[in-house]
Amino acid sequence: MNTLEIFDLAKDQKNWQKLRSFSNSSDNYTYAQLKRLFHQRTSNKYPGLTHCFKLVGKTGYINQAIFGLWMADLLPIQQSVEA
Repeated sequence: MNTLEIFDLAKDQKNWQKLRSFSNSSDNYTYAQLKRLFHQRTSNKYPGLTHCFKLVGKTGYINQAIFGLWMADLLPIQQSVEA
């Protein structure tokens, strides 16, 4: 996946969902797990996580498509860190 394709995913508002509603619709993650994960997004421990989460005011939004790419280690920044 190249950078332009990721920009297209980021621009599509249908991909962005409130963190709370994402955790309610997901059987895999609780809100507390996601909140803790995204609080650590700026550390070097999780490269690329900042691309799929944004804070608007006090509300956190997750990009489902980019989060899926992050989980699969398919973001370009993850590829450059592993190399």
